[in-house]
Amino acid sequence: ESLTAATWGGLRQVAAIPSALRLMLISTLAVLSVGMVNVAEVVFALEELDAGALGLSLLVAAMGTGVTVGALGGLRAGDQAAWLRRYLAGLALMAAMLLLVGLVPVLELAVVAFFFTGLGNGLALTHERLLLVRAVPERLHGRAFAIKRSAVAWAFSASFLGSGALCAALGSPATLAIAGAGA
Repeated sequence: ESLTAATWGGLRQVAAIPSALRLMLISTLAVLSVGMVNVAEVVFALEELDAGALGLSLLVAAMGTGVTVGALGGLRAGDQAAWLRRYLAGLALMAAMLLLVGLVPVLELAVVAFFFTGLGNGLALTHERLLLVRAVPERLHGRAFAIKRSAVAWAFSASFLGSGALCAALGSPATLAIAGAGA
């Protein structure tokens, strides 16, 4: 079997599992939206907030700390329904915080909002992986995670290009709000 045939076969097998397909589509769309933060936060901190390198560092540190704390939330025991609730809560938290910071561009609020955006991101990432492992038979784990990682890579690429254009056209607060609306 050729590599191309094996790849398409793996895609068909994973896509035939509705819960896995839904999870991958939702997560890819979330990355497409939230990935815009990677570009917009620089413009936001330096130009909109006029916070300089220190302000940007605070935003990045707040987000990173939030991701770590949120990911640790995956250590709690739970069943698939609890994982789904935490996954969806993580997505909702990211969306709400990015909308907030896009609408109220103040450094102190942004630091707190970026922490909670990261927290939501960590929750969503950890619980998405738990849900995907449960949804896909073990023999397809490698294919499922390869498909997911490929889709995420394409989503990041598109979000980086799109957020640069959005920042130039609409400004960084609007770009962050759009990222939140899409998450």
